[in-house]
Amino acid sequence: MQNEVSDIIEKTIAELEKVLTGICYVGELTPKSKDYVVSFGERLSAPIVWGALKDKGLDTQWFTGKEAGIVTDSNFGEAAP
Repeated sequence: MQNEVSDIIEKTIAELEKVLTGICYVGELTPKSKDYVVSFGERLSAPIVWGALKDKGLDTQWFTGKEAGIVTDSNFGEAAP
């Protein structure tokens, strides 16, 4: 289980690094970009909690908000479901 969670975390961090590099190159953090960066907290914590629950023997799955079908409006920084 740890290997699976580690793989997910490594891929997510690699994506975050690309996003942050792009922001640095552009030299601008838009509200949309900021929301995307902030989403990585959820995208990193969900598989960690999932792995811990699986290690306890629970039959669980993990989803990000996007994967679970949560849709928000385009009011970046203060979006509402």
